[in-house]
Amino acid sequence: NITLFKENIDKEKLNKALNFSESLKFINNLPNGLNTIIGDRGSQLSGGQKQRLILARAYLRKPTIMILDEATNSLDKDTQEKVIDNLRAISKKITIILITHEKIIEKKEDNIITFN
Repeated sequence: NITLFKENIDKEKLNKALNFSESLKFINNLPNGLNTIIGDRGSQLSGGQKQRLILARAYLRKPTIMILDEATNSLDKDTQEKVIDNLRAISKKITIILITHEKIIEKKEDNIITFN
């Protein structure tokens, strides 16, 4: 699910993607770790776990731009803050457009456009 059938994904890159998306801990707790069958459309996972796997998949693709629509809405506050911090860290290298209704702590270096 994370690599989408790509063979020979470097384990270091995969671990970076899992850390970036805050997925590593919950994956390590799955019965077969990375090899766990998660069911049709991830039916064995929570909404937040699915969102984190999608973020890991996107990170692995090394995009020049990420458009994320409600990418953190199913995450608990602590995980949400960590993911947002990880997005900020890579925003120096890629453009990130994050669409959200969540009130995210704004930092002065963020470029934020707000619509009411």
